[in-house]
Amino acid sequence: MSDEHPSAAASSAPCARPSTGAGMPDWVRFPLVLAVVGAISAGSLGTVYGLTAERIRAAQGRKVELALASILGERWGRAEKRSAEGFEYYELFDRQGARVGVGAEVTCPDCYNKGEPIRLLVVFDPGLERVLGARVVASKETPGLGEKANEAPASRSIADILARRPAKSRVVLAEGGTLVGCVERRPDNSVAVSLPSGTRTLGESEVAAVQEAPFPPAFMDQFTGRKVAEARLVRDGGKIDAITGATVTSRAVARGVERAFERLRSALAEKR
Repeated sequence: MSDEHPSAAASSAPCARPSTGAGMPDWVRFPLVLAVVGAISAGSLGTVYGLTAERIRAAQGRKVELALASILGERWGRAEKRSAEGFEYYELFDRQGARVGVGAEVTCPDCYNKGEPIRLLVVFDPGLERVLGARVVASKETPGLGEKANEAPASRSIADILARRPAKSRVVLAEGGTLVGCVERRPDNSVAVSLPSGTRTLGESEVAAVQEAPFPPAFMDQFTGRKVAEARLVRDGGKIDAITGATVTSRAVARGVERAFERLRSALAEKR
């Protein structure tokens, strides 16, 4: 009688490959599983988009309305959408129905974030002679740099509060552009504006309006009242100061304003 243990005999047998049965081969099964997973994922994304698309459009529409109200102020009444050569734009009216401007949404060329460029709403006077205002309605630029285009100045800083200085005001200049600082109205109807660089005195004819907070973003507010030729960076021959450390974003926004002008000019020419 052999004293060899049965398990030892079994272990000495050649290793057999586990049977996978009569199912489909791996080269068919793996791509098929991936295709099913991909189809389920795509279907889920499509369903989620379908459920949220209307809300996204509504939120974007509210951003545009808020931007229009911010730019036009008391002149804001309603907007009517128009289309020319596939380009959509707005005709803008006050509460009495008078046409006060035209505006358009455009993407800015050559942004730092080329995958998701800045989207602007730009408003011009009815004759396209001056920029009434520009606002960013969508942006994913670098926080702390390009996103400074959306930073609005505060009416009072902590230092102002401690020093008991009055709140700042926004002075809209008749020649275009704005200033934000402490304003003193003088008996001769001139206005003295205290700025970090010193006090600037403006005659009555140089001031279009004096407004209290809240203020629009400081960088974007430089376009207010500018002629199109002036709505470029200083280094490009215009009157717009670039954001410190974000020249690419600054130039992209200025080019976006120019793009809005060119497309509106073509659209209005076709309308005539």
